[in-house]
Order: sequence, then structure tokens, then C-alpha cells
Amino acid sequence: MKVDPATVGRRISSLESALAVRCFERRADGYRLTESGQKLLEYAERVEDDLLGLSRASDTEDPMVSSLVAVTASDSVTLPFLIPALPGLRARYPDLRLDLLSSNKVLSLTRREADIAVRMVRPEEGGLLARRIATMNFGLYATTEYLERAGAPAAVGDLKRHALIDWLEDYPKAATAAWFRNAAEGNNAVLRLNGVQERLSAATAGLGIACLAFIMARGSGLRRVLPDVAVPPLELWLLAHPDSARVKRVRAVMDYIAEMAFAAHTRFSSPE
Repeated sequence: MKVDPATVGRRISSLESALAVRCFERRADGYRLTESGQKLLEYAERVEDDLLGLSRASDTEDPMVSSLVAVTASDSVTLPFLIPALPGLRARYPDLRLDLLSSNKVLSLTRREADIAVRMVRPEEGGLLARRIATMNFGLYATTEYLERAGAPAAVGDLKRHALIDWLEDYPKAATAAWFRNAAEGNNAVLRLNGVQERLSAATAGLGIACLAFIMARGSGLRRVLPDVAVPPLELWLLAHPDSARVKRVRAVMDYIAEMAFAAHTRFSSPE
């Protein structure tokens, strides 16, 4: 919220005074909603939803592919796929502006934290338009120097004796990350980080073996490890709120992303 606790406390007191209702219980470990506060929260959320719906409805009146569209995706999608595709989008719609929110955080499309999302897990949030646009395949990678020094693993079970570059625990739950950790059989990773560019850089620096998407590892100079082992892939889902999808500029960006995903099929699915 970028507001200090004292300011929050004053605003809560002011709200309770104006409403003549006690909204929070003050506790040693923080604030907890009272029953009245919970009812007010539910009412406020309904009002917010109505206002957001009104805003989305007014957006559908815009006949031009212009103004701002906000797209959220993890850096595993933005770096190798979305950013390289942007020149074509700019050429097609020169009056369009884009906010590209590269984060592992799941932003709410219902609350208009973004207009469009490209996610690597099947959506759990209900009421959204969802379209699977690609399958992202993965492999294990390391430098030739590292493999000459440590020896190339001959089987998945050998990974537990190698230096591994893992994701941090707060990385979104995905089958690929779970498989990598299970394959390592409890091996403590020498380095854990979530940024895909950082994991690629760590592998390129010779720190160990990383699990990387084919589309990210292409052209990196890294050598594929255990190429016959099938690493669980991830599906890419294109998401939008139905009201947002009726806005011409949002629909134009969605269609373009889907078109570019189809064109990038080989880069997603093949290591070379």
C-alpha cells in the first residue's frame, strides 16, 4: 500500500467514526475484521465490481485500436516470446500503447489489475475467457565446461550428485519445477532464483544444471543434458475478462498474441 502503519491506523479510526461502527479488532499481531467489518467489506467489494463493470462497459464503445492495454505474464513468457513479438504489434497498431507487467504474481483480471494475462498454469479464477495458445517444452542444460568437470549425468538419478540451479519456493506451482526437484531426490540446489534470465545466466556461468524452456535456451551455447528424458511441459493460456475482451483494442492484442504463439510453435516445442 506504500502507507505507513500510523497513517493506516488513523484512516481506520476515521472510517469507524464516520460509520459509527467498529470494523476491526485491535490485536497484538495486527488487525482482524469484526462481523460488521466483514459485512462492510463484502458490500464494498460488490460496489467495486459494479464500478469496474461500468468502466469495462464504457470501454466497449471505443471503436479504435488505440490507447492503453495492460498485459501480464511471467518473464519466462515475456523475454523469449512477447517482447520479440512487439515490433509487429506496433507496426500493425501504431496508436496502441502497452503496459507489459512481467511478474510471477497472479494479477486479477476481474479487478482490472491487467487486461490480458498469459499464464503457464491452467486458470483457476472463474468467469474468464481462457484459450490455450501453446505448449512450452523444457530440457536440462549446462555448459560443456561444467559437464567436462563434473561429468555428464547418464540417468535422471545422477542429478542428485550434481550442482543444480533451482527455482525459489515461491515460484508458481508448476509440474516442471516439481519434476525437477523430485528428480534431484532432495539434492540441495547450489543456487535458487526465479528469474528465467537469471537462471539462464547462472547456467551459462557454469554453476550447474538448469531446467530451461527450449525457447529460452535456444542460441545460448548451452549443452542439453539427458536429451532423451521427457520433462513435463507447461501449457500457455491466454486469459481475459469477458467484458474486457469485447473492447476492440484488447481483442486486437489477444488475437495478435494467439497468432504469434501459433507462428512460434517450433520455438516452443523443439530444442533446435
